[in-house]
Amino acid sequence: MTERFPAGHRPARFLLPCLAGCLLGLSAQAQDAILSVGHVDVAIGYIGHDAPASDGDADIADSPFVGLAGAYNFAVSSNAAIQVEAGGLSMTTDSDADTDAPNQLLLGGIHANYRMPGSYTIGAFAGFGDIGFNNPGNAEDGTTYGIEGAYFTGDLAVFGQIGAYDGSGNDSESMDKAAYGRAVLAYFLGDNASISGDLTLGSGDAPNATQMDFGAIDIRYNRQIQSRPIEWFVGYQHGNYRTNDGGDKEKLTSNTLYAGLRLILNNRGTVRSRTVNGAMPTVSAVPYFAAGYSVDVTD
Repeated sequence: MTERFPAGHRPARFLLPCLAGCLLGLSAQAQDAILSVGHVDVAIGYIGHDAPASDGDADIADSPFVGLAGAYNFAVSSNAAIQVEAGGLSMTTDSDADTDAPNQLLLGGIHANYRMPGSYTIGAFAGFGDIGFNNPGNAEDGTTYGIEGAYFTGDLAVFGQIGAYDGSGNDSESMDKAAYGRAVLAYFLGDNASISGDLTLGSGDAPNATQMDFGAIDIRYNRQIQSRPIEWFVGYQHGNYRTNDGGDKEKLTSNTLYAGLRLILNNRGTVRSRTVNGAMPTVSAVPYFAAGYSVDVTD
């Protein structure tokens, strides 16, 4: 009777490549899976203002600030995720008694997304915020909501949001409603570092039936500290807030420098994989600052 495998090694010769292929397939599948992961950011910075001094008002003073924010992405299936987030910012902005200046912001949000891991994301978001002023008891509430998406290719990650701001429950001194768009482009410098640009542009109804246009661009670099669950980041943001009241344009600009640390919750993956398959960009704070600054720009 002829031996089926004379050398006794043919099964191994066939099984080993199959086993290796299966393991590599599982590894690639795991790399492209949605990550249940989150982060907590602590930041400090300095914001400079160039504000109009209409009606004898003083310019809004420059100010240091401290911020704390967190987000967590929950993988609810192989193609669906829910993200929750919350954060706050406190400034020591000061001005004279006749000018209101925003000096604190509280913001929360939720996202629901369909994902093709490592390829694209589509979904929706909603946020709620409260921006406070120097004057005690003077605060403006607002909500944002809209659609979002992302596309990933090579070393690039592109995120987009189209949203609306609604502050109609407030008094007549701040921006009422607005529409805005946002684009974020991240370029990966290896697996554990990235540089990103974040652009938000919008327009809304300011006090006294005027139109307010606003925009901000944020440039940021972040890097994970070796394999530790900590990243550090530095960034710069320029904001522009303008109204046109009967042809008399008034404009406020802001320039912000900041730096901070990010603590990774449920430490998994790299900067690249967490950006692609982890948390989406959080709800934009720019419309809320536009509502806050509109009080001063239209005085």
